[in-house]
Parts: sequence; structure tokens; C-alpha cells
Amino acid sequence: MAGGGKHDYSQIRVPVLAFVGFPGLPQDQIRQNHVTDPEERMVIAAVYGTYGGMTKIRIKRINAAAGGARVVELWGADHFVFLSNEAEVVEGLRL
Repeated sequence: MAGGGKHDYSQIRVPVLAFVGFPGLPQDQIRQNHVTDPEERMVIAAVYGTYGGMTKIRIKRINAAAGGARVVELWGADHFVFLSNEAEVVEGLRL
């Protein structure tokens, strides 16, 4: 997690548009991957729950930008959000 330190967005003086991708809810991952083992389900719930919580904290920091911010949350997104959630990205750019 090199470079994954706490980012301070409060000094940004121009409007911010941020697209933040979420891979999905833990129960979605469990269902999509047909996970039946209770121990594996617990691990998936912990990992995706932690990721979701960390992302919500990041969104709060982005919203602290002095120039104002708009965050578009993209559920079910992968790393290339402009491909996995193309319609939502285009709509977010137009608003």
C-alpha cells in the first residue's frame, strides 16, 4: 500500500469532480462467486466491508475540498470505471 497515505484535499481551491468505484456489496460478491463455505463468506464480508468503509472515509475527505466537490459513487465498478460504468461516468460529466 505504498503511497496509500492519508490525502488532504482541503487545500484544493477549485471544484472537484471525483468518480469513486465500489466493487459491490459483500453479499453481491458472495452470490456472484457462488461462495457457500461460511468461513469464506466471513472473510469476504470483512474484506469488502473494510474496503467500503475506507472508501466512505475517502469520500468525506474529498468533500472537504475548499473549492467544493461532487462525488459520483459507482457501484459494481472495476478499476476502469469509464468502461465498467460508462453511462454513469458520462452522466456525471454532463451534470
